[in-house]
Amino acid sequence: MPSRRRFILKSAKLTLATAIFGNQVALGQTNSSTTIKMTQTDVLNIGYEEHGPTDGFPIILLHGFPYDVRSFDGVSGPLVAAGYRVLLPYLRGYGPTRFRDATRRMGEQAAIAQDLIDFANALNIEKFAVAGFD
Repeated sequence: MPSRRRFILKSAKLTLATAIFGNQVALGQTNSSTTIKMTQTDVLNIGYEEHGPTDGFPIILLHGFPYDVRSFDGVSGPLVAAGYRVLLPYLRGYGPTRFRDATRRMGEQAAIAQDLIDFANALNIEKFAVAGFD
């Protein structure tokens, strides 16, 4: 019998997937004309998009394999309308994000989590919300 925690986590994933893919299809929004910014960490040159007010509370949205930041086209608009600063980094191996040297290249969750922390630090963001999918 599934635990309550497992049920809640599965429900949250389903809700997020519906929000991402349902809104994207229904609203037909794309941000293809958005400027890609770059920031540098010790390991990566990270390409990212930024939407909304620079003084809004930051929300970092992480795409999953094999997708990219376009997965959030239907999500970022409502968040910006609510006053949030939305950051969409391209994860390692995607878009313009590149390794800075011949570092051992891993795609495990711990490496992605460290990239997230490094990304926030590079942008001088102390507190933020994060959401993602895979």
